[in-house]
Amino acid sequence: MSERSLAQRLVIRPGNRVAPINAPTGYRKALGELPAGVTLTARPADADVVLLFVRNRDELAREWPAIAGSVRDSAVVWVSYPKKSGAMTTDLSRDVGWEPVGDTGFEGVSQVAVDETWSALRFKRGAGLRAAREARGAFGPGQRRPG
Repeated sequence: MSERSLAQRLVIRPGNRVAPINAPTGYRKALGELPAGVTLTARPADADVVLLFVRNRDELAREWPAIAGSVRDSAVVWVSYPKKSGAMTTDLSRDVGWEPVGDTGFEGVSQVAVDETWSALRFKRGAGLRAAREARGAFGPGQRRPG
């Protein structure tokens, strides 16, 4: 079985508009070959997929309100943050530091490794996501998800 590309893991589909925000040098190469018809946009409101990169809680608190206030409910929203094992220091982790996101009604639903430096958490808007996942056994009691 072949490994899925980063673009596939980030749910980038043919014809999507993708908004990379604060993306580091080299992020485009890490995405690999994009599906047919994918275009890049600087406006999260126009995007099907938003890829926000933040280095710490302060950046998240500054950048997130504009994202939360402009994205469509159907958009796939990823927030990439430095891995603890990487060269950058950060005060974010999978389970810590996501209050600005949760405060706007978004909940963490999945995580992927972007590369050796960055991890990404996917967020969806909607009350009750956590309860629905717990009800169907998507994660057990005591397992925390961001948001």
